[in-house]
Amino acid sequence: MQANYSEKEIISLLQKVQIFNRSIGSYEMFAINNSFDYVIKLSNGTIYFKVSELKDDENGTISPETLNQISQRFSNGSNQQQNQNSQQNQQQANHNQNINSQSRSSVNVVVQKQRGFSFGRFLLGFIGIVALIIVVLIIAAVVVVGRMPFF
Repeated sequence: MQANYSEKEIISLLQKVQIFNRSIGSYEMFAINNSFDYVIKLSNGTIYFKVSELKDDENGTISPETLNQISQRFSNGSNQQQNQNSQQNQQQANHNQNINSQSRSSVNVVVQKQRGFSFGRFLLGFIGIVALIIVVLIIAAVVVVGRMPFF
């Protein structure tokens, strides 16, 4: 699977994952490892995303369960806080599982693909407007010619 994701897509997925684990810090930079996973350096540790997860996020098909699994991959940067962080992650995971088991409809994650400027869409819209104007002018010409007497 060939993919090339930028900071924009990575930050978008990171923001959704942060909903499930509030201890995840802010984005600093990313790199691609030997397994072709996107490893993200955060202000307080690291986390990684698989290409398939970024693709699902881009398509708007990523599930809350997947986001929860990704959030559990967060590893805190300091060794002293590692055990505490593991306990917090486990508590957060248990909390999220309780929420999911109580009511699936209560966990609503809005996943929207943000669309930027597309020259192709602009061109199609412009051609459509021009075609509509031409049709209106033709109809107006037929109406005007129909009212004029011919000799």
